[in-house]
Amino acid sequence: ANPAAQSGKGALIAEHAAALLRAGLSEDALSVVFTNQPMHASDIAAHSEGFATIIALGGDGVIHEVVNGLMWRKAADRPSLGVIAAGSGNDYARALGLSTKIDQACDQLLRSEPYPVDIGKVNEDFFMETLSFGLDAAIALDTMERRKKSGRKGAVLYMESGFNQLMNHLDEYP
Repeated sequence: ANPAAQSGKGALIAEHAAALLRAGLSEDALSVVFTNQPMHASDIAAHSEGFATIIALGGDGVIHEVVNGLMWRKAADRPSLGVIAAGSGNDYARALGLSTKIDQACDQLLRSEPYPVDIGKVNEDFFMETLSFGLDAAIALDTMERRKKSGRKGAVLYMESGFNQLMNHLDEYP
């Protein structure tokens, strides 16, 4: 779980989700591990032994890290991926039809069955829903910076970044 998700509410969300999941499973069926630096979720996923499922709680960034950690494992030793969306965009969870409400997301996980999804790879980096470059990537990077500075989130932030990129940062090529 990314404790910084949802503007620092990630740890509280993770504890709430853990309580809901334990109520549907058992007290010892779940371990919660918090990330403490970039790429920590990748390391956790790559080295967590004895789990049938690894649940990524956070935004698309932590899910991306977990996917990369899981994909470096041998296929026969690879746990399933579960997702609890607790980020600002939650694009991957939305693409999978998962709720962004924690109670509903936990209920979906408890009732779920594993199914395969497509994973892509560029150079040594795996990706799940989207591979972006050019304008789309510039907007994503600008949005992250604006979110850090302003604390804003949501569609308005993405639109602001998009207009900024279109109006002020397009390079002209002959």
